[in-house]
Amino acid sequence: MDRGAAALEDGMAVRELARAHDLPCCTFVACWLLQVTGRVPANAPTSSWKPWYELAPEWWGKANIWEADLPYSSLEAAVEACGGTIEITHDVNDERPAPALTPDRWHAIQRWRPSGSGHNYLAYCAEDGETVTIIQSSIAKGYRHDVGTWSGLNGLDVGVATLEPLK
Repeated sequence: MDRGAAALEDGMAVRELARAHDLPCCTFVACWLLQVTGRVPANAPTSSWKPWYELAPEWWGKANIWEADLPYSSLEAAVEACGGTIEITHDVNDERPAPALTPDRWHAIQRWRPSGSGHNYLAYCAEDGETVTIIQSSIAKGYRHDVGTWSGLNGLDVGVATLEPLK
């Protein structure tokens, strides 16, 4: 099992934090990135997101898109933490598909609707290149783990950070 999946196992700090607090999407992804890079707060890691923020305050702002004019800073923070590449497609449609996911790799995803609302989440593309596991959290819906395919993104601006292998 790689570090990405291991961080989401029952009992792991980021999983328990997300279950207990219905984290905002960017906050969940930021905590996962910190955990997979070995940075977990020693003091009360499941009490709130604040001990995680204190590990890297400047990076945290980027990971949580605190600057409105930097809508893909969460992806930059992901690549800064784990290495990788970023690809962005605006107004996804049949002629302009969303960036492809790389098999057997973790991805940080940032998507935006024309209205300006966005969502940040994790995607793992299985070795078959078709099966995609989406791990996400939100204040409204809490922690979620879904398996499906990479679809349903037409009309959105979609950014994908393909992370280096987390072995």
